[in-house]
Amino acid sequence: MKEIELKRNIAWVRKETPVITADGTFGASITMNPCAIVENDTIYLFYAADSTDPENDYEEGSRRREIHLATAPLNDPENFTHYGAVLKNDTTPGSFDFAWCVLPHVVKIREGLYYMMYSGNCGHGSGLNAFPGLGAAWSEDLYHWKKYEHNPVLPPEGEPETPIVGIAGGGLYKEDTENGYLLHLFYTGCPTLGDNVFTDQQKFCCYATSSDGIHWERHGAVHRRSTMRDYENIASTGGPAFRDPDGMWRHWYSAIGSRWGVYSIAYAESTDGITWARGTRYGENLALAPKVRDVGELHFLPWKTRWQDQSVSYPCIIRVGDTMRMYYCGNDYGMGGIGTAVSAPMRISLTGESGGRAKLWIRGKDGFSEIFLCDYVETTETGIIKGGLHEEGITADATPFFEEFPEAEGAAPLSIRAICVHQTNGIRIDWFVENLTDRSFTDFSVAVRDLPGNLTLTLSDGEVLEEGSVLRIFMGDLPPYGTVCVHGHLGISHNGGFIQGVKNNELF
Repeated sequence: MKEIELKRNIAWVRKETPVITADGTFGASITMNPCAIVENDTIYLFYAADSTDPENDYEEGSRRREIHLATAPLNDPENFTHYGAVLKNDTTPGSFDFAWCVLPHVVKIREGLYYMMYSGNCGHGSGLNAFPGLGAAWSEDLYHWKKYEHNPVLPPEGEPETPIVGIAGGGLYKEDTENGYLLHLFYTGCPTLGDNVFTDQQKFCCYATSSDGIHWERHGAVHRRSTMRDYENIASTGGPAFRDPDGMWRHWYSAIGSRWGVYSIAYAESTDGITWARGTRYGENLALAPKVRDVGELHFLPWKTRWQDQSVSYPCIIRVGDTMRMYYCGNDYGMGGIGTAVSAPMRISLTGESGGRAKLWIRGKDGFSEIFLCDYVETTETGIIKGGLHEEGITADATPFFEEFPEAEGAAPLSIRAICVHQTNGIRIDWFVENLTDRSFTDFSVAVRDLPGNLTLTLSDGEVLEEGSVLRIFMGDLPPYGTVCVHGHLGISHNGGFIQGVKNNELF
């Protein structure tokens, strides 16, 4: 991938507990690889789970995995009812799905006809070497499925440019054409097996198309690991992809990197499905990562709820109105269950420059705006102070934060930190200021600059003065070695203009 700017980047707000777990009904010990499709105001969630039948082992101590179905009302998307296993293994020795049927991907071909692609595990081999191909199945009602009799339809053999030893599904998209339809498949290939995580897990995303779901034209590997991003410097895989009306592809995929050593979920965009953008700054395309706690939480999560503290992976996406909902796997490929997250209306990412310079993507708009979260600070004693040492970072929830230490002649350093937490109704921004001197400063203010006019900045404490393109946030007096904090909320305005000095903790 080239380092290309993202145009439609979004942030995700996750639910802290899984919506499906292996409780003996949804699965015996694992629920993994969700794929959701919406029909008639119902969410049909296909996923893989180990059989609840203790006799259904493909070898001693190794339970078969089947594809199950659960449903939920569209207006209650976290309350699922288990239907049962809808696609089971071919138990004939030597069959490609003898051990596992996993990674379902379902699309609607036409009214009364649905197509599923899934990954088979033959029960022998190591890693992706045990996955000898992708199979196909059809259904008229989403409940009853018939496999293609000559599965697999896409084996590892025949991959152009880079031979692969194993293959697994990722994401399937159906495009309507004049002569019928065209299926676009983004899937995972693995070229070699090795004795360390870099060589054993060096997966990449491949691309293929088909007009019938059986005969596939391969287009080769389209994106690979990124050395500059330690959350995907080992592997990037195939995942769900959408194509916007103007032709822009949007792709969420599982990535492996040295930061966590396991899966996180990342994002990319493309105009042709071949050349992909991941952004130009570290962390811009990080969607979700393993989580123990985030900056908005005081305590670590209890052990029993740490179902996603080691790994998050295998996302699927549905669109609900003007928002998106993601379902994804927790720890150990789904031993922790299947969780969910919803898209936020905005995403913010820092640029690495002083003044808290940041990119701001807003839902429904192409590209981003550049804003300054702390262009300068001002006090009665010092006047305007700009610049200074700048440091920044990003958390597992893609929460950016920065700290600056502005200095002025006759004024010792101050510490200014801002933290931006994505929420379903906007972005919470907390400004923290620490006086590192024995002096007092009065009428301390932070200047926020270049916010788009369709946004509102609401404060739970402090006051705002609008001066052209600058919003000055007054934080009061700063005593020697003292601290002060202001909590703000950035939201989309339906009336235009800024809300100044409003105290409304309900927004937070």
